[in-house]
Amino acid sequence: MSAVFQEYPAAMGDYTITRLLSRRGGTELCIGTQNTTQRSVVLEILPARAEESVLQSFLAGARAQAANTLPYVGQVFAAALEGELWHIAQELPPGVALSDMVAAGSVISKGQICRVLRNAARMYEACRSHNLNARPLQMCDIFVQEDAAVRFLSPLQAGEYPAADTLRLMGQLAAILRPCVPDGVEKDVQFKALFQWMEQGVNGHSLRWVDVENYAEQMAARLGVALDPVEPAESPEQNAAAQMRDTKRTMRRFNRLGKQLGLSLAVVVGMACLGLFPFLVNVFTHEEAAPGTLLCSRDGQDFSVASRPVNIREYREFLSALGVASSQLKNKINKDIPPQFHDHTPQDWRNMSEAATLKESWNGRRMSDLSAVTNVTYWDALAYARFRDTALPDAATLRGIREERASKLDEWSSTLTPESPLSPEGCVIFSAASGKLQAGVPSSQRAPMRGFRVLIPSPQS
Repeated sequence: MSAVFQEYPAAMGDYTITRLLSRRGGTELCIGTQNTTQRSVVLEILPARAEESVLQSFLAGARAQAANTLPYVGQVFAAALEGELWHIAQELPPGVALSDMVAAGSVISKGQICRVLRNAARMYEACRSHNLNARPLQMCDIFVQEDAAVRFLSPLQAGEYPAADTLRLMGQLAAILRPCVPDGVEKDVQFKALFQWMEQGVNGHSLRWVDVENYAEQMAARLGVALDPVEPAESPEQNAAAQMRDTKRTMRRFNRLGKQLGLSLAVVVGMACLGLFPFLVNVFTHEEAAPGTLLCSRDGQDFSVASRPVNIREYREFLSALGVASSQLKNKINKDIPPQFHDHTPQDWRNMSEAATLKESWNGRRMSDLSAVTNVTYWDALAYARFRDTALPDAATLRGIREERASKLDEWSSTLTPESPLSPEGCVIFSAASGKLQAGVPSSQRAPMRGFRVLIPSPQS
């Protein structure tokens, strides 16, 4: 029984609450829908009249979740007060929560166990490496799909990583998996040993998260289970769907010209809903003007944009040049960028770069030096563009480019959105998941499936 809502569905501002997922400490986790966007969300709700210390801890946790991106963790959309109820709204992960599976008497496969362990280890290792405080996972935080990636609700709290509590974090993870696994797992020596080591440590010492990740991958290999979905390489030559789209582009262009007025109006309305302005209209993309270059038009004026996101080789060259750059060049690149974001190394850069060099997989992507660089902040993308004496495309241009060029990557734009409760300012990205622009993304946020592209400078006359 919920302490907040008497029955479901229940209305809370812009949200329709459909059911209670679980309780977490003094808060309730509910599943619902945001009415204006029709997106499914998880709402962590703080009951009315909470003590001031509890409220401040709740809001500090919200800020930590919104300001940091972790592997396999969805986006935090908002933290706001609705009536007497404070809430944090975040993306509802695909799949089924472990708490719902246990309530239904279901179990998860050995392959899914390996995915939970590997992904959780990577997530907590990201917390440790970035000194972010994290609480133990609960069943309601873990969402699984058959033969698909495991996702989590954000475990972040205010403060620093609790290094002394690593054994507690691991032990809790092993403890919540035990009721969810099939009977044969307890008889499997490797699973049994790993669970015991996670709960008790080895020779008086806790395992490292990288150890848990390695053991999970070894067990998955023994079982013949692929922990990541196999994705095609990002080059058009290896993507039959991209080739087919290219052959149909000419016919669609004629139809698009006839729909120009309707599309412009739709963009204006859509951007108004996002809190943007109606200058985001009338951007159309033509054929490649030169290799790697797209010719775009706005209000009768042509300009050029890179036909693909910045790749790892190009970004590696940027980092190398930045390491020996003069103070004058660094000041130019970092103008108006907060000092804490002057290090433009992507999150997990070493693993990403090594995977590209060795042509191995990283975060479910088959990598090469021509793969898009990701896990960068808006500030990183802006700094790179300045280094190349150019700029990022604005939101309307990015929308025009991506309209007919499908990709599994999100991309940063240069368009900023008004101040929000969770960050000093937000950015607009193109979301590959929805195929639409998404506003209010914190500029410091990183995501393993988000990159950026740049405008092509006009030749000097």
